[in-house]
Amino acid sequence: MSPSSTALPPIILYHYPYSPYARRVIWYLRLRGIPYKQCIQPPTLPRPDLTRLGLSYRRIPVLAIAHDVYLDSRLIFRKLESLRHPSIKPPLGVRARAKLAASSLATSSNPNSNTDDLNTAEKTSTKPSLTSQDATALALERLLSVFTTQTPLFFHAASLLPPSLPLMKDESFRRDRDDFFHGGKINTSVTSTTTAVTNPGPDASQLRAEAAHVLHSATSLLEETILADGRPWVLGEEGPTLADIEAVWVFHWVTGLPGMVDQELWKEKYPRVMAWIARFQAAVGAVKQNPPTLTGEQAADLIMGKSKSEMESSSTGSWEDDRLGIDTQDEVVKVCGLRKGSRVEVWPTDSGMTHRDRGTLIGIEGDEVVWLTGKGVRVHAPREGFRVRPEGGEARL
Repeated sequence: MSPSSTALPPIILYHYPYSPYARRVIWYLRLRGIPYKQCIQPPTLPRPDLTRLGLSYRRIPVLAIAHDVYLDSRLIFRKLESLRHPSIKPPLGVRARAKLAASSLATSSNPNSNTDDLNTAEKTSTKPSLTSQDATALALERLLSVFTTQTPLFFHAASLLPPSLPLMKDESFRRDRDDFFHGGKINTSVTSTTTAVTNPGPDASQLRAEAAHVLHSATSLLEETILADGRPWVLGEEGPTLADIEAVWVFHWVTGLPGMVDQELWKEKYPRVMAWIARFQAAVGAVKQNPPTLTGEQAADLIMGKSKSEMESSSTGSWEDDRLGIDTQDEVVKVCGLRKGSRVEVWPTDSGMTHRDRGTLIGIEGDEVVWLTGKGVRVHAPREGFRVRPEGGEARL
């Protein structure tokens, strides 16, 4: 099967338009020119389209590639980075670009090497040697991801949502977000901050002031370090990369919604950051995509294999290929007594944690866990920020 005759696997993005996390994925798809379909979701529960897949998970976005479903934008990026095809642009991340460069070099030195299946996930864990410059760039890319997705930064930003916004006056929205943020035991700093969003009261202005201070500190970090030398992009390249997406999304969100920050003050204090945000918006805005919209039933039929024509034409049987096994040396695997076929519960630990998914374990290894839902859908989640336990039981101590 040659790359030119192989179509890209069908990609479906479940999202709602003003989700800042979903916007990260949309930007990525745009910058690489990856075609996709969308299934628009309501901003609050219930979301019956996801229930059709056997999911209790309540967060957005969710991405399907062929018959596999991926949770969390961090894992979604990793999977999209492994997608290669002549019709789309190269990966945006440092690791994938280095691997592509190494592959191209090997192909040029050995014209008889096999270059088929460019539209499949990487089947080996082989990691190319990185130059010192690439290693530094990769470290920055990963640290920026941690900075914006694994700290309370977004939760602080969310507390700056103006009470005058129509959604903030919607009692059902506030109840939904109270479940999202405070539905279980959660980091105290996050809980106190997001209370300003879900339960505005006498202390809300003080909480918003504290959150504004955190946001100013984070913006100063970018202004005075990464962007201080006047570079146009985080890695100083000719266009935006994955590092820019990882870094920009919170700041793009707060500066794009009226009333969240003082625009004139920010232009004065953070001119490099504001110029970078404007450049990024121009770059993603220049790419025009009009993804077809599917109903929940149509999306589920594609993912679950009930709509055969598109799946068969894309030759997607080799995407993922059950390549993830059970790492018997993994501490969670050992303590919980997990094995292939175990019944497990999986849920996020920072928000939306009361919505637990249950299914049959397919694989757990490294930074990923995969299970089969009761509807027969294969679901992938990252290990970071998610908990895996035996269904209905505790870990064996």
